[in-house]
Amino acid sequence: FTALGGAAPRHLARQGGAMIRALAEDLGDLGHEVIVPASCGTGFARLLEGFDATWIIAPESEGCLERLTRAAASHGTTVLGSSADAIAAAASKDTTVRRLERARVPVVPTLPLTIPRMPPQAESWPWPRVLKPDDGAGCVGTAIAASPDQVPAAFAAARRHSTAVVAQPYLEGEHASVAVAAGPRGCFPLAIGRQRVSAGEATAGRPDRPAKFRYLGGTVPLESPWAASALRIAREACAAIPGLLGFAGVDLVLTPQGPVVIEINPRLTTAYLGLRRAAVENVAGVVLATLEGAEPPPLRWRGRATFTAAGSVRLSTGMRMACAPVRAPAQRA
Repeated sequence: FTALGGAAPRHLARQGGAMIRALAEDLGDLGHEVIVPASCGTGFARLLEGFDATWIIAPESEGCLERLTRAAASHGTTVLGSSADAIAAAASKDTTVRRLERARVPVVPTLPLTIPRMPPQAESWPWPRVLKPDDGAGCVGTAIAASPDQVPAAFAAARRHSTAVVAQPYLEGEHASVAVAAGPRGCFPLAIGRQRVSAGEATAGRPDRPAKFRYLGGTVPLESPWAASALRIAREACAAIPGLLGFAGVDLVLTPQGPVVIEINPRLTTAYLGLRRAAVENVAGVVLATLEGAEPPPLRWRGRATFTAAGSVRLSTGMRMACAPVRAPAQRA
């Protein structure tokens, strides 16, 4: 993550720092010797000297995670994560949707935008509509256009963070995310959690200004009548991206009609902060075992963890869960 250096948005820097600290602690508890580089920019390749493996924490924005993964792989180190090609596919929301559509996974309709105007193919979509960077992370540059008048400003907000913009209909429902561990034996959903996302408010007195999304954190595990379906769909979604390995997060909306995939994050996500506190097992150890070919056991829960985007976590005990993870792995072609 520190490859972005001082250019990192403050909220992403907080999330990245919290994930680095949590992961380093969990790997250390497993007996591994862990080194956390203070900076990786142009000297990234030199930092890989003498290490057995590298676990990269970075946003997929502007190809950052893909570039670091390619650099690490070309240097000969074992990368504890997805292949660079899988990251490139999952980082693009448009590419992800096309892959999932072919695999018959329920996914939000998505259209690329090259100009600040909705294309004719979106005429059947209800308002509001969501515009976002094609390769964005953490809700950066994501806005809700309540009417055609707000599309230009929403388009401009997304273009500030990416050269490619996509549009999607806004789906009513509960925001959720499934944590997945993937290895040579397939994709295994670990847990489903609730995401707290603020849609904000339009700028007062400026009807042409759209509301902006903000990621606030979440709660894990989530008890929901849609949980079992969401776990199965997340497994199928990850299997549709060959080369997706290690920890990944599948973002969904639990609509009244069922779960719908929004995007796939081919990396460690902020949900790890809550997952590691809520689970009895060392989640980093579960991911490593999955990468080595094991089938992870169902996680056991010590409680329900609520976490913020800034990295604080609160554990509530005495919870009762009514659903279990889907265990059958999805095999890759």
